[in-house]
Amino acid sequence: MAETFSCDNLFLDSYNLIHRSRFDWGGGLATGENQIIYNFMKSIRPILEKFSPKKVYFILDGAPKARLQMDSEYKANRKQEGLSEEEETYWASFHKQKREIIRLAKEILPFTTVYHPDYECDDILAHLATTIEGDNVIVSSDTDFIQALDISDKVKLWNPVSQQFREKLEVDYAKFKALTGDKTDNIPGVKGVGKVGAVKMLKDKALWDKKMSSQDSLEQYSHSYNLVKFADMKPVESQFHIYNGMFSAEELEIEFEKFEFKSMLAENYFSRYVEVMERLC
Repeated sequence: MAETFSCDNLFLDSYNLIHRSRFDWGGGLATGENQIIYNFMKSIRPILEKFSPKKVYFILDGAPKARLQMDSEYKANRKQEGLSEEEETYWASFHKQKREIIRLAKEILPFTTVYHPDYECDDILAHLATTIEGDNVIVSSDTDFIQALDISDKVKLWNPVSQQFREKLEVDYAKFKALTGDKTDNIPGVKGVGKVGAVKMLKDKALWDKKMSSQDSLEQYSHSYNLVKFADMKPVESQFHIYNGMFSAEELEIEFEKFEFKSMLAENYFSRYVEVMERLC
């Protein structure tokens, strides 16, 4: 039997989980009109069973407005250009299914969905997870959330890929990431600094001072650090868009029938799914 835990609040990195659902359990891209929705809905139940949360937060992504003002090349490597007709069809289907998943989370599932048009999911999620009282768990394979472990010892980070909790680094994660860079987000590191060197610099002030005596290194570090660190959400938290889903077994059954999720409508499976969701109501 899989190991279970308990927490007060569970924070789901929505786009991270949705993108994971692009792949089938045996590997390879999920195909079919509603396969990504199916994979997502199927993956949610075991997560809820594992942590038995009192409340679930589903955090959406807004535009990285402030970071793009700092650096117009931020995440520029993610732009989808020069796609083949087949690739365009695939991504159109993905985005359509993503919208459906978000609709389900906002309307049907017993989740609290939170969004701000000018801030990324990471900023909002980390702010909530480190300020809301209780034992909190973040579910994401994104290593950026290791920063949250540095902010609060009440937060745990569960990697749904490895099925393990992530540990803190021996040094400040945001500073480490600013030194080494982040290719995923198109954030450059400090020239000549690798992962081993970054740890040494952050543990040895003399090494730090020597490297940062270079104006170029200091400017690059400062620039990358401002891109990496979580934004201060306190001034805008009153502007969060919040949606509280109203769970209904009948409505969920209608949705599953519409999407033709026959295996999930099987009596034993569906009743167990409803039981897990009703615990949050």
